[in-house]
Amino acid sequence: MCIRDSPGTSAAARMDLYLALVCFTQMVGDGESALAQRTHGLLAAHAERLLDVLARDALDGAEVGQTVALTTLAHLVRYEPNAKRVPLGELLVQRGYLRSLVLHLQTLDVPLQEVLSPDPTSLNAQYVYEALLSFLSRVAQTRSGAQQLLDAHLFKVLARVDFVSLRPDANATHDALDDTGFLPAVAERYAA
Repeated sequence: MCIRDSPGTSAAARMDLYLALVCFTQMVGDGESALAQRTHGLLAAHAERLLDVLARDALDGAEVGQTVALTTLAHLVRYEPNAKRVPLGELLVQRGYLRSLVLHLQTLDVPLQEVLSPDPTSLNAQYVYEALLSFLSRVAQTRSGAQQLLDAHLFKVLARVDFVSLRPDANATHDALDDTGFLPAVAERYAA
């Protein structure tokens, strides 16, 4: 797999490869065809290295890279129960990535508070947050995954962050001043 075998691959190239992997596995599906079986086999054979690279990008990459890596992880975790050969959930726990991804919510606390301001400098933190929650919700869809999230102290981390308790300012006038329509209203960003 070219994603894992190329240590000097640029972040942009890895993001393109991640998205190609998601699209390809969606097209192949979960069936019993020879192509699906070969795809399952390739994913299982390279799961450890692929997970290492994906987790590194999800935790340490640029915000766009984090979003793409988390989206790919969410897709592969969804794909895993059908394959029964790619132990991503177990690998995530054994290598400490699940705990690190849960703790990543804390690093998003201040940027997410900024997103709820009337004039944020960037919405990237919101996209990372949405991709991270998508990943965590996919993990939680199985009994063992939900237990792994409990063991990673997800609820303790959520109790420590402040963005969860913030509400948009109903008196914010900036939304009326944004003539470009580029930024969604604060209330819409909050609802997302």
